[in-house]
Amino acid sequence: MKIAIAVKDASSEFFGNGGHAPRFAIYARKSKKESEPFLFEETRTNSRTDRVLDIPDEHCPHGDTHGEATKEHYDMAKVLHDCDYLVAKRVCQNSAEALLNYGIKIKKYTGESKESDTIIKELFTL
Repeated sequence: MKIAIAVKDASSEFFGNGGHAPRFAIYARKSKKESEPFLFEETRTNSRTDRVLDIPDEHCPHGDTHGEATKEHYDMAKVLHDCDYLVAKRVCQNSAEALLNYGIKIKKYTGESKESDTIIKELFTL
């Protein structure tokens, strides 16, 4: 199982808006045993070019459900094609539809931590 967490940069600081995150920290569980921990695997860059980087917790500034805006959302989801979940504080409707199209579930995180290692343990540890 693979989990993507929306992050700001290589430091893996949590970034609330999943679709606008500059990067994604990818964690994987190598076995099917639920008792096994998720381990950091890599950081991937969000391929979207229309991100608003200075407002990480705001909703998308557009309401488009077609055209170039939708393509950007699908490009973002394609980067996470092999992930089972995206962890974020929020995602817009376009991002949610794109993620679901790739079979990626959204796991909302409303806790206080800004550290992706802590967040993965809070949400996915028995």
